[in-house]
Amino acid sequence: MLMQDGCDSKLMFSFIIQGPFLYSTEILVSNIKKLFPENEIIISCYKEDIPEKIESQFTTVRNIDPGASKPHNLKRHITTTLNGAKKATSKWVVKIRSDLFIENGINFKSHIINFFNKKNLTHNSIFSLEVGSLNVFGLYKYPFHLNDWFFITNKNRLITNLIEVEKISDEYLLNSFPKEYLNQYKHYKKYKTKFHPEQLIHFGKS
Repeated sequence: MLMQDGCDSKLMFSFIIQGPFLYSTEILVSNIKKLFPENEIIISCYKEDIPEKIESQFTTVRNIDPGASKPHNLKRHITTTLNGAKKATSKWVVKIRSDLFIENGINFKSHIINFFNKKNLTHNSIFSLEVGSLNVFGLYKYPFHLNDWFFITNKNRLITNLIEVEKISDEYLLNSFPKEYLNQYKHYKKYKTKFHPEQLIHFGKS
């Protein structure tokens, strides 16, 4: 498949399926393969059982589960996304969570192709879902809060940010709101957070 500038799409982007391998993950991987038969697909999961037909056909990265730190899964997200990105051979990555499914394959494919056909595409370009992304001018005082279920970004930029985020302690993220924002956002009516994974994944360093 050729993009607008004549580049072969399989050389431009790789898919990273990130998170625990579930029954629905096999369906997700198969659907992506049908839509983008020539593009690299990387499954970055934990120690789950994966059907041999899947494991033999796609690049599989096995990760040690770092565990969750309430109220977020930042370390888990970093581990699976980072190690998947390191295996990618393309300049760009399309990251999708392993528990999602594609409802409309035509729309899914067209949005991805349209992103790469943008004339103003740069190293810093990011494509994310509107659902789950917070309005920076709204109630929550989180800048750049992009949905982390699905996104397209430059591979090297993503790796650089995630390596930087690995250095951040969970303690720093919790109970560190500026005083004027104390009542703006809480998890389970208990935790106050200064940053969320949705921010740090893309803006941990750059």
